[in-house]
Amino acid sequence: MISAALLVVASIVIPFTLPLRIPGLANAVNGLFGSFFLVIGLIRLKKPGSLLLITGIYSLICLTVSPLVFAFVLIGGIFGETVCTTLFRDIMAD
Repeated sequence: MISAALLVVASIVIPFTLPLRIPGLANAVNGLFGSFFLVIGLIRLKKPGSLLLITGIYSLICLTVSPLVFAFVLIGGIFGETVCTTLFRDIMAD
Protein backbone atom coordinates (compact mmCIF):
# COMPACT_ATOMS: atom_id res chain seq x y z
CA MET A 1 0.00 0.00 0.00
CA ILE A 2 2.79 2.41 0.89
CA SER A 3 4.70 1.60 -2.28
CA ALA A 4 1.56 2.25 -4.30
CA ALA A 5 1.13 5.60 -2.56
CA LEU A 6 4.74 6.48 -3.38
CA LEU A 7 4.18 5.59 -7.02
CA VAL A 8 0.99 7.65 -7.26
CA VAL A 9 2.55 10.69 -5.61
CA ALA A 10 5.63 10.48 -7.83
CA SER A 11 3.43 10.18 -10.92
CA ILE A 12 1.54 13.32 -9.94
CA VAL A 13 4.33 15.51 -8.54
CA ILE A 14 7.27 14.88 -10.88
CA PRO A 15 5.60 16.16 -14.09
CA PHE A 16 4.96 19.50 -12.37
CA THR A 17 8.64 19.94 -11.49
CA LEU A 18 10.20 18.93 -14.82
CA PRO A 19 9.49 22.17 -16.74
CA LEU A 20 11.35 24.20 -14.11
CA ARG A 21 14.73 22.77 -15.21
CA ILE A 22 16.29 22.93 -11.74
CA PRO A 23 18.61 19.93 -11.31
CA GLY A 24 17.41 17.62 -8.56
CA LEU A 25 14.14 19.44 -7.90
CA ALA A 26 11.99 16.47 -8.89
CA ASN A 27 13.94 14.20 -6.54
CA ALA A 28 13.81 16.70 -3.69
CA VAL A 29 10.04 17.13 -3.97
CA ASN A 30 9.48 13.40 -4.35
CA GLY A 31 11.80 12.72 -1.42
CA LEU A 32 9.61 14.74 0.95
CA PHE A 33 6.55 12.66 0.15
CA GLY A 34 8.55 9.45 0.11
CA SER A 35 9.91 10.13 3.57
CA PHE A 36 6.43 10.89 4.85
CA PHE A 37 5.01 7.58 3.63
CA LEU A 38 8.02 5.61 4.87
CA VAL A 39 7.66 7.07 8.35
CA ILE A 40 3.97 6.16 8.40
CA GLY A 41 4.87 2.61 7.39
CA LEU A 42 7.56 2.32 10.03
CA ILE A 43 5.30 3.66 12.76
CA ARG A 44 2.68 1.05 11.90
CA LEU A 45 5.03 -1.94 11.55
CA LYS A 46 7.76 -1.44 14.22
CA LYS A 47 9.54 -4.63 13.15
CA PRO A 48 13.11 -5.17 12.00
CA GLY A 49 13.26 -5.32 8.23
CA SER A 50 10.13 -3.25 7.61
CA LEU A 51 12.07 -0.35 6.07
CA LEU A 52 13.93 -2.75 3.82
CA LEU A 53 10.66 -4.37 2.78
CA ILE A 54 9.06 -1.03 1.87
CA THR A 55 12.10 0.27 -0.01
CA GLY A 56 12.60 -3.09 -1.69
CA ILE A 57 9.11 -3.05 -3.17
CA TYR A 58 9.48 0.60 -4.15
CA SER A 59 12.86 -0.09 -5.77
CA LEU A 60 11.30 -2.89 -7.84
CA ILE A 61 8.75 -0.39 -9.09
CA CYS A 62 11.57 2.05 -9.85
CA LEU A 63 13.34 -0.67 -11.83
CA THR A 64 10.90 0.04 -14.66
CA VAL A 65 12.27 3.60 -14.78
CA SER A 66 16.00 2.94 -14.53
CA PRO A 67 18.36 0.34 -13.06
CA LEU A 68 20.35 3.19 -11.53
CA VAL A 69 17.32 4.49 -9.64
CA PHE A 70 16.62 0.91 -8.51
CA ALA A 71 20.15 0.64 -7.14
CA PHE A 72 20.05 3.99 -5.34
CA VAL A 73 16.70 3.28 -3.68
CA LEU A 74 17.75 -0.22 -2.64
CA ILE A 75 21.13 0.91 -1.28
CA GLY A 76 19.37 3.71 0.63
CA GLY A 77 16.95 1.18 2.09
CA ILE A 78 19.75 -1.13 3.18
CA PHE A 79 21.66 1.77 4.73
CA GLY A 80 18.54 3.09 6.47
CA GLU A 81 17.65 -0.35 7.80
CA THR A 82 21.17 -0.77 9.16
CA VAL A 83 21.04 2.59 10.92
CA CYS A 84 17.54 1.93 12.34
CA THR A 85 18.49 -1.53 13.54
CA THR A 86 21.66 -0.38 15.30
CA LEU A 87 20.42 2.89 16.79
CA PHE A 88 16.78 2.13 17.57
CA ARG A 89 16.98 -1.51 18.65
CA ASP A 90 15.27 -0.79 21.99
CA ILE A 91 12.36 1.07 20.38
CA MET A 92 11.72 -1.73 17.88
CA ALA A 93 11.66 -4.33 20.65
CA ASP A 94 8.60 -2.72 22.30
